[in-house]
Order: sequence, then C-alpha cells, then structure tokens
Amino acid sequence: MRPDDIVSHPPYIALAAALVLAVSALGCDEVVIDPVELTRPTTHSIERGGEELSRAGEVIAPLEDDGRGANARGEGNNEGEISLDNSATIPAAPPDVPEPETPTGADDGACQLDTDQDGIVDCDEARLGTDPTRADTDGDGLTDYEELLPEVGTDPTSADTDGDGLDDARELYFGFDPNDASSLGDGVLDSELFVATTCDAVMTDPLTYYRSGRGDWTLGLPAIITDYELLEPSEASSSELAALFYDPADEIGGAVWTIESNGPDPLSLVEARVSALARGARVEQSLMRGLFTTHDDYIAARAELIISTEPISTRGLQRRLLGALAPTLVSARGDREGSDGAGYDQFAIELTVVRRDDAAVTLLALAPLELYQARPAVAMSMADITNTTGLAHYNTSNKSSCHPFPIDLEVPRADFYWVLDQSASMVTFNNTLRDFASEFRDHIVDAGVDFRLGVTPMDQDTAGRLRSGTGWHDNPVIFSREIEEYVIDCAGCSNTASHAEFGLYAAQEGIEYMSSPTLHPSQRLRPDAALITVFMTDEEDNSVESGRKPDGRVATSDAYERFFESNTDRVFAITGDGSDCGRSDGLSYREVAYRSGGASASLCQNELEEVLSDVVEEAVGASSVLALPSKPISSTLRVWTAAPDGVSPVWVPRSRQDGFDYFPETNTVALFGSYRSRASSKFACSLDIECATADERCRMGTCELAIPQQIA
Repeated sequence: MRPDDIVSHPPYIALAAALVLAVSALGCDEVVIDPVELTRPTTHSIERGGEELSRAGEVIAPLEDDGRGANARGEGNNEGEISLDNSATIPAAPPDVPEPETPTGADDGACQLDTDQDGIVDCDEARLGTDPTRADTDGDGLTDYEELLPEVGTDPTSADTDGDGLDDARELYFGFDPNDASSLGDGVLDSELFVATTCDAVMTDPLTYYRSGRGDWTLGLPAIITDYELLEPSEASSSELAALFYDPADEIGGAVWTIESNGPDPLSLVEARVSALARGARVEQSLMRGLFTTHDDYIAARAELIISTEPISTRGLQRRLLGALAPTLVSARGDREGSDGAGYDQFAIELTVVRRDDAAVTLLALAPLELYQARPAVAMSMADITNTTGLAHYNTSNKSSCHPFPIDLEVPRADFYWVLDQSASMVTFNNTLRDFASEFRDHIVDAGVDFRLGVTPMDQDTAGRLRSGTGWHDNPVIFSREIEEYVIDCAGCSNTASHAEFGLYAAQEGIEYMSSPTLHPSQRLRPDAALITVFMTDEEDNSVESGRKPDGRVATSDAYERFFESNTDRVFAITGDGSDCGRSDGLSYREVAYRSGGASASLCQNELEEVLSDVVEEAVGASSVLALPSKPISSTLRVWTAAPDGVSPVWVPRSRQDGFDYFPETNTVALFGSYRSRASSKFACSLDIECATADERCRMGTCELAIPQQIA
C-alpha cells in the first residue's frame, strides 16, 4: 500500500514508544537478539516469604539458542516469530548482601550444591518448590533466581505470575508489570494489548524480485515499478550489465549498473558519476553523503542532486543519464529518449555506488522535481531504490520478520554543535542560518527530539567553547543572537583571530573541553545525546593548510578525521570549493564529514535552507533509539500504532512530516509529527499521585506514561 492510501494519523497521540516492525530482509538471519550473560557476586541471599535463600555461583545463564532457533525451553522459532533477549531486562542483584546461614537441620552437602547452576542451592529449591535440576523451573524465560529478585518478584513456579496470558519474561521485555494483569490500568489484559499480539502474523509490503546471474544481483522493487528492461552488452566478454525500470504512477525512473572494478573507493566513484551525470545539465543543488555499510557488509556512498535541463520526460532523461555512465550499453539498444510522457525541466536525482570485492554496482533513481517535492511517496520510493537495502547477490534469499520494541523508550536526544566561520566573507551565509533558526526548531520539535543548540566561531581564542552565560539551549531567539554577536560580530575574538579560520581545531578543542563531567550542565555535552557537528565556512581549515595548530602541535586531516569519527555521531560540512564558491576549497571538512557518516554540501547553492533541513532530518536518524537488529528492505517496512482501546491497529504512514521513516546509515526508524514520542518523568514512586503529571502513572516503581504508544 502506498503512503497516499494510508490513514494519516491515529485518533489520539500516544506518548512513549513500543515499536514493532514487519519487514522483509535480503540475506539476513531472523531477528534474534543475542543472549547476554549476567554476572553476580559469588554468593548472595534473597528473601522470599520470610525465608532467606542462598545464591551461589558467579554467572546467571540466560536462555541460550541451540543454533537451530530453539531456546532453553525447547521451543523453536519459526519465520517471523519473536525471539527476545529477556535476560537483558533483569536488574543486577544488590551488592554486599550478607552471607546466608545454613538452614537448621538441612543437609550441609545439599546446601552447598547447586545442581542446575541457577544461583539457588538445592536445599532452598526444595523449600521453594522449584526444580533443582532446571534453572528455569516454570519455563518462562527467567531463571528461578531472577524471578526472586526484589525488582522482579514473580513466582518461579508459574510461567505467568499474574495470570494475564503473557509469560513473565515477555512482560518484562515489553515494559509491563508481570505482577499486574492489566499493567496500564485500563482493564485490558497485557496479553491482549496490540504490541503483545501483533507479531502473530508477519505482513510486509509486496515486492517483485529481479535477478541477473551475469550481473550478480537480486533487486527487490515495489510491485508498482514496472517495465524492467535488461541492457546487455553486444560483446560477450564485456564486464558491464545494466537494467532500467519505471514507476508510471509517480514518474520515477531507476537503473542498476554493474561493472567489474578493483578501483577507487565508493566516494571517489560517486563523485566521478555525479560529474558524468552533470554533463549537459546544470546542478542546482548537491548533497554528498558519507560512507556506510550495506546489509551484506560492503561499503557504499550516496549523493543527491537537483538538476536543470531542457524539457524532457523521465524516461528520456533516465536513458540519457545511464548513457552518460554506460554509453556502450545504451547505444547498443538504440536511442529511445523520445518524448514518452510529460516534459520537465528540473529533476531530483539520487545515486549510490556499492563497492563489492571485484565490481562496482551503481543504483540510480530520478523523478521530476515538482513531483518529488509535492508527493512524499516519490521521495520515499527513490530512497528505497538507492539505499541498497533491496540489492543483494544473485543467489540471495529473503525472509520476513517482526521486531517489537518495549514501551516507554527514551525520547531521542541530540546536541547540535554549530561551528561557524566568523570572517566578513561569511556574513551573508551566517545571516541565512540566523534567519533559519525558527524553522530549524520547528523541524526538530516535529521529530520529537530533545535537542540543544550550541554556537561557536572558528577562531583560536575561543577554542570551540560556547559563550559563557549562554551555553547550550533550545531557544531559536538565543540561537539567532549567538550567530549575530558571537560569530558575525566575533565577540571575544582578537583582531588577528577574527581573520583566521581554525574550524577543525576549534571543534576538537571544544568537544574535548565540553566532555568534562565537572562542567556545569549548560556547558557540558550530554553523554546520552547524539552529537551533531555542523561546519559552515568558505575556506579550508588554517591548521590543515599550515600543518600546525595554533598551539604549535602538528595538524593533519587524517588525525582530525579519526577524532571526529570517534567523538561525534555525525558531521555535516557546508563549505566552499575554492573555484566558483568560497575563498578556498574546504576539502578537509568534507573528508571529516564523510568519515563520520555525515554529508557535505556547497555553501553557494541556491536553496541553502534545504540543506539545513536535511541536517535536521539526518540528525533525527542518528539520534533515534529505535535501532533495528538487522537491515530490512526499506520498501517493505510496515508500521502500525494501537488505537485508543490499546488492542486495534491503526496504520502509520511513511512520512517525515507526520509518520515514520527509515534511515539506512544508522539502521534506525524515526517517528515524526503527531506520532513522535514524548518522555515520561521517570520519577521513583509508589503511588500514581507522586508522578509529575496526570498523564503518568506509577508502574513498577517508576513514573511512566499512562498510555504508552504501541507501534507495530
């Protein structure tokens, strides 16, 4: 089903996230989260029913997979079945618990023996009524010892302590109370809630698979894409092969092209292909993305373009562009540019190159710009074609799976660190950013991100620090003021420093300084937030040019690349190129951005606001807490949310305005608009009245949202 046909939003906006995704994946195993060992001190004791029980041994063993999809209970996992890492939700045992005394009259040998190695000695298991030969007596996925922890408090002899039809381990995974049959207090049994039942049947959007043994590809495309045409070379010895395909409803053209290659890295190949595509057209906007890893562990790079040309149909330009890349393949089939379809003079283009061991595979998608901007489905389909999730080797099979996330996940957090060139030549560009402040804030709020903004100039005197008294904030008015006063006016700069641009040096110094835990929170980076660093400059970093930092230490582009790759989540570089734009080429900034998985764009392109909007959207993906365990074919993703009854499903559209979208570089899903998550206070509590708002209730000792969002 296409996004245009989907219900736009649920009748109510739920709050935190319990997300379940139904997907198909190429070349991926079933979604199974690896078990995690829980280590404990050598001996602890716990009390149950007034008795003190001894706990021996060092490791509590979680459920283990036998390699065939069967867990410790002997239950197999069929395709699409949920397999959960239940042990990961169990709190650690409290430290420094007194050594237990041996029960009076008990056999000393039995009270030292722990046959099933679950941490409870056999004589205590006899008193409890648990099986001393089975670590998990009731087969619910929790060991007997884990069930006796005060934080859990379930019955180790009953798989479903509260009798609601959902076993104790699954309740803990979803965030439910295993001792309360209706954890949300709405009278609905936990086992009947949408998130607990939705993966009973896995459904994904339909695909058509196109395979080529000679090209060594399997290409999964949405069923609406038709007119697949294989272009074979006239020479049997040629290493090239390509195919064209077309979506008539949205006028999207696509292509796949493979050629034998042991040559450059994917970034260099993307740059070369962009140059080839730009011949005979004018590039209005370009965004070069950094390296990322595909689902089959190859390295890839992407680019997005907007071009202007004489009026031409999508099919005509599709053939022309492939002809620019593979002229022998297209010329061998004859010139069929023609005028089939309407003519357009502006197009959006997305291109990706995957560097395999002995070949380079190029994915191409294009559509008229007016359709790309007016129909969200067009942009989504183009991303699905080029994000590599639907591309695999010829002999690859696919399978479907369903992945649920627990309720009450944390809201994503991001700190945006703006490192701006303070020189006079940058005033116009900095003013554009200043005027964009309110729109920037609206974008990030719609994405449900808990964000902060920080601004610093590139001079050596401030060394990347935020202005004292301002620091991190979320106010667009303050953001605009900091750009005006701290950057354009360069308050705090010396006369010499105001003409120097040490952007990479300043950012490194600033990040190292702001990482100190002793700083005031207004100056300190949040350890649980994604750090998004944005450079805007029309010159190369002066320390890279000279080979020396202002303090005399050696400076190299490679050292900066390693630092930012390790210490930031994404870097975006908006720079000049030293020819038509800017005073010198900001190459080192772009290399840092690519190394971090970020992107670069030209400072001088017509729609700088579009680039800034893209920074926001990519930051949402980088900060999302909804990380998938394996990479799906993105066009098959289906997402639902629960209706107000907590049981019935409502479709979530794929939209970056009001819905969800997928981010291949981070393999995450993010929610936008009315679907975005909200945070609970997480206050400790024993009663609902102790929680911060009426929207919260006390659940398992913590204030959580009364109606958590359930998405599948």
